[in-house]
Amino acid sequence: MSQKKDNYAELPILALRDLVVFPGTKTPLLVGRPLSIGALEMATEVDNRVLLMSLKDPDDEEITMDSIYHTGVVVNIVSSKLSKGGSYQITVEAIERVQLKKVKSLVYENSDGFIYDFVMGSYELAPFEDDLSPGEEEVYYLTFEKLIKKLLENAQIKQLTPEKLLEEKKLSPLVMKLACEIPMSVEKKQAILAQDSLSAAADVLIDNLTVELNIIDLQRRIHGLVQTQISKNQREYYLNEQIKAIHKELDELSDSGLSELEELEERVRDAKMPVEAEEKALNEVKRLKSMPAMSAEGTVARTYIDWLLKMPWHKRSRLRYGLVTAKKVLDKDHSGLEKVKDHILEHLAVISHTKSKKGDILCFIGPPGVGKTSLARSIAEATGREFMRMSLGGVNDESEIRGHRRTYIGAMPGKLVQLLTKAKTKNPLILLDELDKTGSSHKGDPADALLEVLDPEQNSTFNDHYLDIDIDLSEVMFIATANSYNIPGPLRDRMDIIELSSYTELEKLEIAKNHLLSDAYKENGLSVEEIKFTDDGLLYLINHYTKEAGVRNLMREINTICRKFIKERLLAKDKTRQGEVIDAARIKHYLGATKYRHGIKEDAHEVGYVNGLAWTQVGGDLLGIEVQLVPGKGELIATGSLGDVMKESVRTALTVIRARSNYYGLPEDFYKKWDIHVHAPEGAIPKDGPSAGAAITLAILSALLGIPIRSDIAMTGEITLRGHVLIIGGLKEKLIAAERAGIRTVLIPEENQKDLEDVPANVLAALEIIPVKSFDEVVDYALTQSLTRSDDWERFSSFTMMQEDTAQIKNRAKTH
Repeated sequence: MSQKKDNYAELPILALRDLVVFPGTKTPLLVGRPLSIGALEMATEVDNRVLLMSLKDPDDEEITMDSIYHTGVVVNIVSSKLSKGGSYQITVEAIERVQLKKVKSLVYENSDGFIYDFVMGSYELAPFEDDLSPGEEEVYYLTFEKLIKKLLENAQIKQLTPEKLLEEKKLSPLVMKLACEIPMSVEKKQAILAQDSLSAAADVLIDNLTVELNIIDLQRRIHGLVQTQISKNQREYYLNEQIKAIHKELDELSDSGLSELEELEERVRDAKMPVEAEEKALNEVKRLKSMPAMSAEGTVARTYIDWLLKMPWHKRSRLRYGLVTAKKVLDKDHSGLEKVKDHILEHLAVISHTKSKKGDILCFIGPPGVGKTSLARSIAEATGREFMRMSLGGVNDESEIRGHRRTYIGAMPGKLVQLLTKAKTKNPLILLDELDKTGSSHKGDPADALLEVLDPEQNSTFNDHYLDIDIDLSEVMFIATANSYNIPGPLRDRMDIIELSSYTELEKLEIAKNHLLSDAYKENGLSVEEIKFTDDGLLYLINHYTKEAGVRNLMREINTICRKFIKERLLAKDKTRQGEVIDAARIKHYLGATKYRHGIKEDAHEVGYVNGLAWTQVGGDLLGIEVQLVPGKGELIATGSLGDVMKESVRTALTVIRARSNYYGLPEDFYKKWDIHVHAPEGAIPKDGPSAGAAITLAILSALLGIPIRSDIAMTGEITLRGHVLIIGGLKEKLIAAERAGIRTVLIPEENQKDLEDVPANVLAALEIIPVKSFDEVVDYALTQSLTRSDDWERFSSFTMMQEDTAQIKNRAKTH
């Protein structure tokens, strides 16, 4: 290229990896990158000259002012040979040092029509200033001679001899040759090339050679120290002793850079830990410096420091306090559960209003599969917190919460510390799952350890045994789940308990339509155009193939139907089969005979048979109770896998009737000549609970009087010895079961009227709900015949009637 003004010109740039070329030297190079080949092609237009500049990062593929050093050399290309791999083997002769001013990317087209990309650099010549007198040059030359001889005596450098290195008798070419030949890093060589004067370049080169000699001498001394400290029987300790010697020498060497332990100390200081944590970490670093790195104690200390460094001492998630957003998330993720979601929103409203997390800990209690864990996950999403889950099922070691003490190898922090380090934030949402499944052992009770964790007055200074420092848990949002109320009293007292009852059939239907079907389609690679479930089909599936409080089995059955559909389609080799409608008939086709049946009312009124209502963890059901009288000696028999509470209800029922025998027209000793057998069908299923007293009493009375009980009526409620009907639980589930079984009238305890607001509107519309306060009201509503004191009634209910055959009693009752 033509020379511009002020010694300012342009030449193609050839970027070098891990190499620095000095003026006055010849260097062989292998050129293979596209930009470098383009520079060689362009060099034919500029007298075979290029600029050699060194890359800062050898992996960098671009040539910019930021990616290369700005001091380089201009060279002549002495020879160039194309190799088989498409790269060039060239030899260059460096002419002069230059300073790069700017670069620009260009395109070159050679005479054969090939186009090459290359980078053109604008530069100005910058020769070294010769500022040394002849006497000074001689001093420098002697210094280099001494250093080179000593260096080559102690280090084996291939193809280098003092004679070869010192054949130059002038200082300038000697410095360039030594800088080029002696192994040094690119940074050190570039520092020599960047000097403005020959004396400065020589000084930097002498410093680098001195450092190399010191390192070699240090290695020899360390090796000598180790050899004197060990014997033939102690060779296994060689490495540890060598490391100790290295640490000793590093302490004495001020300019050798930071060691690993010094870097660890810097990390501790930069972590901005609390004062107590920083002091402990620095003390452990100090101990590490004085012990062998491979020792067991050193490993424990290093692990402890790592845990302290991983703790999120000051990192927080950005929280969201918008209540509208929280409501949208809860409604999107969960169908039904309106009271539960309102309760959660009230809790979040207080947090949003106060901008702090104080107050009771939410605890969801309910059977499996009703959405406890997913509710917690939705709360985390709505509030912007990281969601972390701690499973407490089967945990019986207090150390799982508080951590193990650092007295043995393998000690670990508690699960809370582990979750905080995993969340990388000090304000996550931590779900304490299966809180009622913890147990106690000789290792302590985890529930007792959780008292401090969940108490907002104490958890700001929670002490983990492993870290042995106070940890602030006050910003963590804790939510607990349990299947039952089997939670220690002090722990339960710290919680705001939200009970999740079982889903109704209609709620399960909505969940299936809004959530389960889309998940099943996605999992099985189907679409609604290929297979469509009808509402009637889903209800049939819910009622006859699942019996659960939640929807887990429902999800499994839907997936089973999808799999069977896919299998049939593939076996029929009809991959385009579309529009499969899944109704009750198709469900039966895919799943076979029904697995479950719910209680159904009898068609006719029966003597001694009453429709009771039961609550289980999988919902409500109709519980038939039947009574039969047989001649005997007054024995009271209770069968049907009844629990202790129901057996007590049977004895209570007989006592109530005996106490009012005159009112019912029964002699006082009526029970002495008859055995009364109380039975609950489906005896293989355990039954228990304080809500069948009124039904059992009515069934026994019906059998004694021979008066049928209405088949379209059901009842629930416990009874006292005075004949009062007491409050019961699970009213919603029981009423749903009554409506499903075809019952039209349900007797409930008067105190349970407040629970009717939780019952779905369609169930209330289908039933006549009658609150009762005493057993006399139950008798008046449930028996097909009213009890009166007429002569006919006296004759009908006389004890003589009881001595007749049971069949005659029933016949007389029907014809009366």
